[in-house]
Amino acid sequence: MSRSWRFHVFLSALCAASALGPWTNAASAQCAHGGGGMGPRMSPALVGQQMMLQQQLMQQQQLMQQVQLQQQLQTVKLDRQVRELVKDGPGAIETALKDPNPETRLTAVLALVKADPSRLEDLLARLTDDADIVRQAARSALIGLSTTRDGKANKRRGVDFGPASNASRTAQRTAVRKWQAWFERQKKNEEALKTIAAKPVKPVARPAAPPKDLLVAPVVVAEDGEKLTKELVDATPERRDEVLAKLRDRKGSVYTEALAEAIPQLTGAARAQAREALTERLTRMTIATLRGKLDDENPEVRRAAALTVAMKETNSLIADLIVMLEDPAPAVPPAARAALKSLTNQDFGSVSQGDAAERQRALAAWKAWGQKQNGL
Repeated sequence: MSRSWRFHVFLSALCAASALGPWTNAASAQCAHGGGGMGPRMSPALVGQQMMLQQQLMQQQQLMQQVQLQQQLQTVKLDRQVRELVKDGPGAIETALKDPNPETRLTAVLALVKADPSRLEDLLARLTDDADIVRQAARSALIGLSTTRDGKANKRRGVDFGPASNASRTAQRTAVRKWQAWFERQKKNEEALKTIAAKPVKPVARPAAPPKDLLVAPVVVAEDGEKLTKELVDATPERRDEVLAKLRDRKGSVYTEALAEAIPQLTGAARAQAREALTERLTRMTIATLRGKLDDENPEVRRAAALTVAMKETNSLIADLIVMLEDPAPAVPPAARAALKSLTNQDFGSVSQGDAAERQRALAAWKAWGQKQNGL
């Protein structure tokens, strides 16, 4: 069980212990007044009052220890109940979520998070539960889920839309709507990235770049690259995975270039697989190398690099993505826009569709937003 769950469970014990404060303060004040013992001017009545307060303080401290021990036992018991409910399976969790006993529903929420945290509807439904401890457990689960992608934790910053403890029914329902809207927006952004990755790109002529590695003869690099490209284009479906694995995993820029050159010559599933391999290849690059790929001469590389920035959640390249909104290749600006939406949760409209005035307004809005973000 994570620390957040233990915090909610321990909260009740903390509240009980806080009630002891007045006695503790009173006893401390009397001890300070008496100097820790019987002073020469202390009256018998004051001595008796001090002794009584000290005795009460000792009793209250013993009570606190008992409460803490009892809370620890309750935590162990709750851990065991959660494990048993997870073992019983999804049906048992579903039934427990609707149980009249709030403690059972709390156990069900914790078991749901441990067994299948992707069940958003069940967690959202618990945000309006009659018991506040159940609502807060569901809220904590959603906060944790907002920091994951495809079931894996990453550097995404978590969000929190409540509801706050003891919030009104109206506030609870508002929190549900906000959580739903946020998760739907994340889903659309991820679908947009996949859609962009599946669209074909027509190569755009760009000025020839100087040789990247003077130690390798340009003729040899071009010959090897053409051979690798042809090998992928001519590969049968049975052999395609083997060729893609080689182009995806081997070191050297020639493999990146060969893979990018092959993509426009492929169709259907073969093209989608090649694009996926190219994006995966770029995810292993450092931020500095990836920034260079954003300005690569091949539009397939530029588009894949933009999508990779979003996948790696590299916020330091947001300014570069905004520049890419004006890329001359038709398919690159939509990729940059999709990446920006994923990283920033902002969207000012399309920079590649609609009339010229709309595109200019969207581009100006992105630039203005970037200027406000730490001088991007």
